[in-house]
Amino acid sequence: MNATYATLDGLQVPILVAALLIVSYGAAVAGAVWLGRHHRLFTAVALSLTLGPAAMCVLLLAVGSPAVLLPRVMGITVFGLVLALGGTAELAWRAWKPRSLAMAAIPVAGFIALAGTTFSLANVEAHGSNGQDWRPVASVIAERAQPGDALIYYAYGLKYAVDAYLPPTSPWIRNGVGLWASPPAIADAQFARWAAGHAHVWFVFYAAVDIDVPAHDRWFRANGYQRIAGDPTAVNGLLEYIPAGP
Repeated sequence: MNATYATLDGLQVPILVAALLIVSYGAAVAGAVWLGRHHRLFTAVALSLTLGPAAMCVLLLAVGSPAVLLPRVMGITVFGLVLALGGTAELAWRAWKPRSLAMAAIPVAGFIALAGTTFSLANVEAHGSNGQDWRPVASVIAERAQPGDALIYYAYGLKYAVDAYLPPTSPWIRNGVGLWASPPAIADAQFARWAAGHAHVWFVFYAAVDIDVPAHDRWFRANGYQRIAGDPTAVNGLLEYIPAGP
């Protein structure tokens, strides 16, 4: 399965950094259990976030699931690790006397969390992609879309990516419509409803799984619309339609 929307092609993690993070976060989870034995809510939340996704993967595999995908829940795990690190440092501050060792725990924990996050972001910037760049699409919409036009997103999640680059006062943040990947008959029926009566139709697309943009482009052209801009064979982009002449 190819997740082209986010890739890390040449990621290289220095062994020293990886070892430091593994040891530190491992100690944080252990500390959340040991030092948090009188703070059960903290311990339960920290363990649920850090170990819960991994435990669910094991259970899914145990009942015969052929594979488990984790791209979205990794953010939960990372949040749990940082929570465990900070919480363990604070509990160590409360528990240890004299405080000479405890005094070092909080700045060290903060440094590890900050350095690990910074290093991760730098690797994404240098070796991968965190998604498609929707600024050109947003620029065209902001400059050319007029009141009375139709703006359709397919899949609908693209709206949030484009909205981030539209001016805060843009009416298209409120007026854009769309749907998630759907059977062709359902999608085309929705497109017909949204496009009806508009002089221009703007169609923002991302050709992900189950989204056949050329097929929908043929539907528009077969149902009274002329494509005047955009490439339906591209991975993503913006198509512009107007009602076809007589």
